[in-house]
Amino acid sequence: MLWKVDPAVRPSDPVTLEQCKDAMRTMGASTVIDPERPQLRFSRLEDAQECLKRLAETLPGSEQVWIVHQELPPADRIPVLL
Repeated sequence: MLWKVDPAVRPSDPVTLEQCKDAMRTMGASTVIDPERPQLRFSRLEDAQECLKRLAETLPGSEQVWIVHQELPPADRIPVLL
């Protein structure tokens, strides 16, 4: 399982989506799939949570913007036990 960090920016937030993307790139986000959608993925929840702290330090005012969620593999890659 992978853990993913994403921004969930609302119009009332003090930071913009572009600022969040820049902060993610600063943290080493992958831009291989789509340069406009940086991706931060971690194999451990603890690492994703630590990234949240660093993102908030890098982009003050963004503490409430970041979310961590578990990314599940596509259905065709989930082993079926019979």
